[in-house]
Amino acid sequence: APAISSVNSFPGRIRATITWITDELSDSVVRYGTSPADLNLKAFGSTMVKSYSIELSGLVPETTYYFDVESTDEAGNVAIDNNNGIHHTFTTLQQVVAFSDNMEKGLNGWVVEGSINGVTPDGGLWHRSQRRAVSPVTSWYYGKEDTGNFDTGFRNWGSITSPDIDLSAIKDSELLFQHYLATKSLSPYDTGMVQVSRDNGISWTTVLSKITTNGAWVKESVNISAFDKSVIKVRFFFDTLDSVLNNFEGWYVDDVQVLGALNAKLIA
Repeated sequence: APAISSVNSFPGRIRATITWITDELSDSVVRYGTSPADLNLKAFGSTMVKSYSIELSGLVPETTYYFDVESTDEAGNVAIDNNNGIHHTFTTLQQVVAFSDNMEKGLNGWVVEGSINGVTPDGGLWHRSQRRAVSPVTSWYYGKEDTGNFDTGFRNWGSITSPDIDLSAIKDSELLFQHYLATKSLSPYDTGMVQVSRDNGISWTTVLSKITTNGAWVKESVNISAFDKSVIKVRFFFDTLDSVLNNFEGWYVDDVQVLGALNAKLIA
C-alpha cells in the first residue's frame, strides 16, 4: 500500500486545502466532518499522482473539522492516515464583513452610470426602487419605474459601482448578493454582468454573467479570493446590445456583501 506522509491543512473561512504525499502513484480521498465520530463528507481526486492538494468547500466559519486522508494505488492497495485514530483537525477562520449594503441607506457610495439611448451618458436606468426587494423594501433596479421594463426604444446600458472595498488584510473573500433578472433570455443580449476591479475601475474582471433568474430572487455566492490583498470595486453592469424585445422587467440587486477572513500575516 502507499506510504502517506506530510499531511497538512490550510484553512480559510469557508474553504480549506488538504495536502499530503505518497511514495507511489495513487488517487486521493479526504473524509471529513464536524464530529470525530462521523466523517460524513468526502472530497476526492481521481488523478494518479504522488502529491495531493484537495480543496474542501462550503465550510462553516470558526468551526473545527476532523479529517482522514486516503490513497489507493494502481494495484488497488488502500492506505489511510487517520492520525493514529484521533483524526487530523483544522479550524476555519473567523468571518469578517468587508462591505454590506441592504440598499436602504440612500446611494451609500454607489456610483450610477449609463445611457438611455446607448450613446449619451445620461445616467441610464439604474435607480433605487421599491417595486421589488428582499430586505426590507428597497433594491437597485435597472428598468423604468413607470412601465416596469427597460424598453427605451434604443439600445441602452447602465452600471452601479460600489465604493472602495478594502481587502488589503482579507483572505478567502466572497461576494454575496440577491438579484432578480427578467429579460428575453437570449445571450448575449440583455446580460447582467457582475464585475470586480482592483485598479480603481480602469479594468474590470467579469466574475458572474446571467440572462435570467427564472422568475425568482436568487442568492449568489461568488469566490473573489483572487482579489485578496487588494482594494476593489464591485460593478453590476447591464447592456441590452440592441433595441429589440426590451419590454421585460429588468434587473434588481439587493443585499450586497463582501465577506472574508482576517489575514493575520498582513496585520501589523
